[in-house]
This record gives sequence, structure tokens and C-alpha cells, in this order.
Amino acid sequence: MNDLQIINASVVTPQGTRRADLSVDGTTITEIAEPGALGPAHEEIDAAGWFAMPGAIDIHFHCRAPSHPERGDFRSETAAAAAGGVTTVFEMPISDPACSTPEVFRNRRALAEADALVNVALYSGAALRDVDAALEMAAEGAIGFKLFTLTPAPDREREFRGLWAITDAAIHRALSALAPTGLPCVVHAESDSMITHFAALPPVDGITARPPVVEAVAIATVAAVARDVGAHVHIAHISSRSALDSLRGAVAAGTNITAETCPQYLLLDDRAIARHGGLAKIGPPLRETGDRESLWEAVRDGTIAVVASDHAPFLAHEKVGVDYATAPQGLPTVELLLPTLLDAAARAVLPLEAAIAAVTSTPARLFGLAGRKGTLTPGADADITLFSLGEPQPLRPETLLTRAAGCAAVFDGIGLRARIERTIVNGRVVFADGALRDESGGRFLPGPAAAPRQIESV
Repeated sequence: MNDLQIINASVVTPQGTRRADLSVDGTTITEIAEPGALGPAHEEIDAAGWFAMPGAIDIHFHCRAPSHPERGDFRSETAAAAAGGVTTVFEMPISDPACSTPEVFRNRRALAEADALVNVALYSGAALRDVDAALEMAAEGAIGFKLFTLTPAPDREREFRGLWAITDAAIHRALSALAPTGLPCVVHAESDSMITHFAALPPVDGITARPPVVEAVAIATVAAVARDVGAHVHIAHISSRSALDSLRGAVAAGTNITAETCPQYLLLDDRAIARHGGLAKIGPPLRETGDRESLWEAVRDGTIAVVASDHAPFLAHEKVGVDYATAPQGLPTVELLLPTLLDAAARAVLPLEAAIAAVTSTPARLFGLAGRKGTLTPGADADITLFSLGEPQPLRPETLLTRAAGCAAVFDGIGLRARIERTIVNGRVVFADGALRDESGGRFLPGPAAAPRQIESV
């Protein structure tokens, strides 16, 4: 007898959608069968009228513990992930201290294992001393590396130690060291020198310019270096048409380069800055309506392979009513990631299968997890999201589970047609009927280059 079965679901696969029943034994999917063909199970979910998909994978996620747990810790922010149908998050290495050494990596792993409600993979900082240091972090279980091409704020250098390189030579050294690991390097691509250049110009309406050329120049530089050293680079949070032009040029030149955008860039444009000021501050900043439309087109044609949240929790008083220049960058978006894409599918902006692939099978493939995550096939991990599509429901910040819910006021009233009905993590129903149900589903997820002992320990 299986532990769990889901019956009467419309199961979404890359090949299309069909009615089927799914069975789960322990933490593994064991069978996908025609409706009515499964035997009894200890628990049964009747998913008639719902869709079943692989649990979403969010490859760009920030947690603030232990340095700022009031903003969000692994428990609170992975609860938000579960509410959004996300069963795996890749946590970025910005922490205090930065996650750029084996000791800090192990400490963050312990935090995640103690508190997380969904699966957690960890990035390492990318600006390491040499190849041996990069290989050591890969062996610890890093899912990939993260590099910033801009200087951190003076009061945050400890959080960014080992994460940034601003000169061409430093970027070359970092990517050269990482290339032998075979792991992707996620790059926050904004040109430090261009940021400095525009900062010297008079601000417009109190806002210092950070135009798309800042992003486009950095992408072109990173792509040229990656091509030279043979590294796989993944550009984070693409925000503009100019950035897409640089990305397409790099792809045409044969660079091993992929990219993501985020729900905030797909849902909002720079008019939100005029309405909300510092609350709407993110990096790169929100762009014009035409840039937003270009991003949707790039998701449709596959130029943008992945959509990720860049979930970055802050407390409302840190952003609301704060001068734009001094407000921190970031919004709480993990609960909007999957509903944004499903809403696009409901509106025929994207095929449903393509919308789901952007947060399941594609990120799993790019980060070496294909066959285990991002798929509903026998033998895969039992990470499953059940959702329904209906009339648009206006987003209300007070309903979100993140501790940064107050900052979601920038999205207040946006109508999305998707509702997350159940989130199943490693075979356990973690979220159901709008509330948390089980807080024991999460596990540490090592990267594909991890030593065998680490894979066996999870």
C-alpha cells in the first residue's frame, strides 16, 4: 500500500496535459496511472478540477537569517515558498558572514536543515582564491556560484565577501577558477564603472540613473569572459530589452549562457516607482512598459529559460516612505512566482507546459538535477504542486506568509487566476487549503558535484 495517492488530476508534462492518478511511497513518485488504476493508499487526495505539476524550483531566493532573522528566516520564508507552490529554493550566499567558505556553508546548511519547510540548495560565493577553493565548495554541496559585477554598499562588505569582482581581470580570475567544477555561475550583471558614471550625473526626480545600458555592458563583458574560459554563466534578473540584446548576441557567439527574469519585472514597470518610491526599489530597477513586454516575448521564445523570484525580504518600515536613494533593494516575491506564470498561461500569454517548464524541468536540467527534481515520473522525488485556475483574485499583502508581507503592497490588487491548492514536499503535504499543514518536509539538496557521502546523507 502506498503512502499517498493523487487521483483525478490533470497532470501537466512537457508533452501536454492528461488525466491521471499518481502514487507516492515515502519520498518518491512510484507510479502514474490511468484514472482508477491505482490500489489503496494511506492518504488520498481527490484532485478533480485541479492540475498536478512538479513542485516549482526557485533558483534565486534570499533568506536573512541569522544576521537579520526579523526580516525572515528559513522557517518563515520557506513557509512562504510552500504557499506559492515552490518545493525547492536555491538560497543566495549573501549572509553575514558571506557563504564563501566551507565553514559558513556548513553553518547555513545546518540552519536550513533545522528550519526549512521545503528543499534548500545553497550557492557559494564565486570570487574565490583559486580552482582548489572552488572545487572544495562544490564538494561541500554548492548548487552553483554567485558573482556580482558591482561594488557592495560600504556597510555590507562582510555580507558580500567573496561574491564580487568589478574589473575585467577579476571577473576572468573568478570564472577561470569556477569553470573546472562544471557548475553554473549566476551573475548579477551590472557594470560597476557605468554605475559610477551615472551616479556622477544630476539625479532626475531624486533618482540616480541606472539605465539598461548598465546591465547590457556587464552582460557583454561576462559573456566574453565566460566564452574564453569555458564557464557556464547564468544571468540573474534580466530586466530590459537592451539586456536581452546582449544576451542574444552572446548566445549567437556560442557562449554557454542562460538567463532568468522575475515576476516583479513581468508584473510591474517604472510607473510603480512613481507610485511607491523606495518600496518599489529593486536591482536592476523596474523598467519601461516596452521592456516588460520584451521580457514576456523572451520568455515565450525561450531566450529567457527560467523565471525565478529573487525573493528578498525586508520589513515594511525599511522601505515604505523611505527616500528612494537610501531604500534597500528587494521585494518578497516567492509567493508570486508560480501564480504569475500560471496566470499568464490562463490568459494564453504562454502555453501552460512552457510556463511550468520555466520553473521545473528547465532549472532542474541547468543545475544538474534532471530526473530527480522538476518532473512527475516514477523514481523522481515526490515534490508535487496541485493548483486550480479560475477568475482573477486580487493579491492582498496581508494574506502572504513571508515576514516581508508589508513590502508586497507594491503588488496590491493585481489579479492572478491561479490558486495553489496543495504543496507536497518529499511526499508530505506541507501546504493545503490556504494554510501550513506539515513543517517537516524540507531537506538540504546538494549540488551534482557533491561528494557521494553528502548525497547519501540527505
